[in-house]
Amino acid sequence: MKNEVLYLENLTTIQENRSNLHHVSLSLEEGEVVAVIGQDGSGIAILEQILSGIVRPDSGTIYLSGKETVLRSEDDAKSRGIFYICHENAVISELSVSENLNVLKRFMWKDFWIDVKDNERKTMEMFSHYGIHIPLDKDCRHLTVAQSMELYMCRAVLCGARILVCRELGEEFSTSELLELDHFITILKQEGISLLLLNSDLRKTAPVADEVVILRNGYVCYRDSAEKTDFSLIDRHMNILRKDHSVIRREELADPQIFLKDILPCNCPDLRFSCNLYPGQTTGVFWTNGIVGNVVLQIFSGKLKATGVVTEKGTSGVFGDWFQENRHRIVCMGIHFWETNLFHNLTLEEHLLLRFYHSYSMKPLNKKALSGILNDFVQEYQIPREYLKLVPRLIPTTVRNQIALWMALILPPKLLVLDNPLFNADGNMQQSFLSCLEKLKEQKTAVLWSNNNNSSLKIYCEKIYLV
Repeated sequence: MKNEVLYLENLTTIQENRSNLHHVSLSLEEGEVVAVIGQDGSGIAILEQILSGIVRPDSGTIYLSGKETVLRSEDDAKSRGIFYICHENAVISELSVSENLNVLKRFMWKDFWIDVKDNERKTMEMFSHYGIHIPLDKDCRHLTVAQSMELYMCRAVLCGARILVCRELGEEFSTSELLELDHFITILKQEGISLLLLNSDLRKTAPVADEVVILRNGYVCYRDSAEKTDFSLIDRHMNILRKDHSVIRREELADPQIFLKDILPCNCPDLRFSCNLYPGQTTGVFWTNGIVGNVVLQIFSGKLKATGVVTEKGTSGVFGDWFQENRHRIVCMGIHFWETNLFHNLTLEEHLLLRFYHSYSMKPLNKKALSGILNDFVQEYQIPREYLKLVPRLIPTTVRNQIALWMALILPPKLLVLDNPLFNADGNMQQSFLSCLEKLKEQKTAVLWSNNNNSSLKIYCEKIYLV
């Protein structure tokens, strides 16, 4: 009999304004793959946060290898062998494929002079072992979702992962990538690594899963082996109520850079919206029904999948394809940006230096030149110097939320997505934010500002859409 590596016993959460878990129990054995299927509102999101160490259950117990355990943080979960895998936090775009795989611990300057050939040799050996086909010279900004997630899974294994918690594994994978994933997971299982797959689509996980669990409204409503699971158990037919009306504040605007039509978050009725985005101007989205505006942020950060049509430069296509092609040119600024978009072991100064390094393409690295550029940048945008030596989690929230904006200023993006950026910001922070925003607009960055408070939008947006 295999060893039980993870057991969740009667997990219950009590949190306002969100889906909760109700007496959820799950078990995961060594080398086993369990698929947990759930739509939005099923409680799958909070289960993900519990296993990542971000949220603690209000009642219930977590057992790791038979021992009662409390996961106090994401780092604590990793130290116990639990790694959360999703395509949003899969790679660091500034590093190469082999560097992403091998730079695992705290960043140090010597990492810029690591043995490239040795790194590439080790990477090729690991890829060959797991049957992964990712060109070592491929720009990480252009990796497919499958390649990004496979790369991060390899990193997790090198860091000692025993349990991989994967979100939407298989989504946006091609047929060949799904076959490669099947082979990869088979080898992981043989090595005793267990996987917990958190998905919204049963069909993506059934081929590789040993057991299927379905969550609905926070309860486990189904549990059986994958081969006995009936695909018809998940109802995917949803009635969509469309709301599409807008208020235009300025009639004469430049030709739209990007036209978004019928953007609809998957499995979220009543949230369809359309809008035009203009270079160097701010477009506002106001949620009239009181729904929190970070839905837009989640869509453009890749955390929440959406359907719809995008027209850019006269060419139309589906939103998912457009997003994958342009995701490296989109910067999102919101209260959870740092959790999935920053390297947790890097200080603010190191994040900015890496961004400058990539921007100026300095090879070999000229540390003195970068330090001078950084000093001028910090002075120009009045970045508090006392936070430069701190990692993101130790920086106050109002300052941390603007890291995305500072990084965007170094390499101006095509699109900047804001979620209630002035929330809890004092006068100085507001002034700094607006100054940075104007600089980006001068560089022809389009800005999409979502909020459930219309007062800020009326002041700072050229055009507002009501949803």
